[in-house]
Amino acid sequence: MNKSLLFALLLFARPLLATPGVVVEAKGPVTVAASGAKSVPAKVGFEFSDGAVFKSAANASAKLMFMDGAFATVAPNSQYKVGPKAPTQQKNPGMVVAMRDAVTQSGSGPTVTGMVKMIPGAPKAGQLKVTPAVGGIEAVYPNNTTIRLVDDIVLQWSGTDTRGEKPVLVFFESGQKPQTFDLTAAQKQFSLNGKTLGLAKGKTYNWYLGRLEKGKPIAQSQKFSFQTLGEVKEVELEMSLANLKSLNPETPEGEAFLKAQVFYQYKMYDRMVAELEPLYATNKTGALKRLLFLGNIRMGKKAQAKQYASF
Repeated sequence: MNKSLLFALLLFARPLLATPGVVVEAKGPVTVAASGAKSVPAKVGFEFSDGAVFKSAANASAKLMFMDGAFATVAPNSQYKVGPKAPTQQKNPGMVVAMRDAVTQSGSGPTVTGMVKMIPGAPKAGQLKVTPAVGGIEAVYPNNTTIRLVDDIVLQWSGTDTRGEKPVLVFFESGQKPQTFDLTAAQKQFSLNGKTLGLAKGKTYNWYLGRLEKGKPIAQSQKFSFQTLGEVKEVELEMSLANLKSLNPETPEGEAFLKAQVFYQYKMYDRMVAELEPLYATNKTGALKRLLFLGNIRMGKKAQAKQYASF
């Protein structure tokens, strides 16, 4: 075999050996100890490596997700040692896409970079610099995310008030003529009726804030954009969420963690972050921090991502 190819294969394989996975959920007293280390409580989002030993009390259990998509259960009153010969259950490679991207995007951690492609133009955690938003206006929702088409879509933003005598919101489908909507200078949200505007599934829409001068919109903010979930993707999403039952999550935390992985697959980054933020508030684990950093970076929310940028 070509030496260069062999090296590349070994490099690609190394992350899976270095970091088997994360804890999806822990029900009752469950501890985990890295090789030669003291035991600590197993929490959702805890990252473990080969040699880690899980121990559960009576009526306690844990679910583990490995970086190759395999899952394992730590049964009540048992011990589970992570390693090549450790028993695992069904594989679902799609469930680890977010975790793989999160490890790489964080720019540090238990796997090597190069395992997945970086988000184009997005900085690693150590390189993140929070700069003032264009025009002092930052999108809150929706931006760089996919949403389900609903009757009313509430666009939200923060920052500087819109300048000029005639502040407006400019909204348009990619490649189509823009529409303008009157605002007040201090307004920070605007509700669009999808039916009235004829919004459709599977489309990309854009919006920005500005002012009217001689009947023409002059931008104050950068252009924001979002996608609506297509009909086929809606069906696939429902199936993916329903299939989570086969993984048998036993706690609300486990269900939320798994849902977040599914939402990431469909580029629904706002939904992903919404599932993970309450988990991080009570667990403060490495994987949750990486995933929240990733989700916020995907949506262009650098200030929010900065909160999760230390690993």
